[in-house]
Amino acid sequence: MNTDELGDPDARSFLVGDGDWPFNGFIVRRQAKIFAYANICPHRRHPLDLEPHAFLIDNGNLIRCTSHGALFCPETGVCLSGPCAGHRLMALSCRADPDGSIRVSAPETLRDCYLPE
Repeated sequence: MNTDELGDPDARSFLVGDGDWPFNGFIVRRQAKIFAYANICPHRRHPLDLEPHAFLIDNGNLIRCTSHGALFCPETGVCLSGPCAGHRLMALSCRADPDGSIRVSAPETLRDCYLPE
């Protein structure tokens, strides 16, 4: 993915890997900063976007889990309200290269992403 593909604010999901269970993540761009998270709600461990790329609400000020309505801070991933208040999204290391390419590092073990905390 490239920064030219993202508005500001904007969010886009991505998949890494093959088979039935590829890694599912998403990138958020807000106020020219890039953040990345595993696309897994801490409440029920399913993707936050029921519709593709439908993460942001309130003019990009909040990330929403469309299943149960939990609201997260885009900069920190902390759940501000909803059934998982106080928990957080799994943050992923990311950076934008000088050519605009966005690089995201997935967790070393995907097992940590999908098991309940």
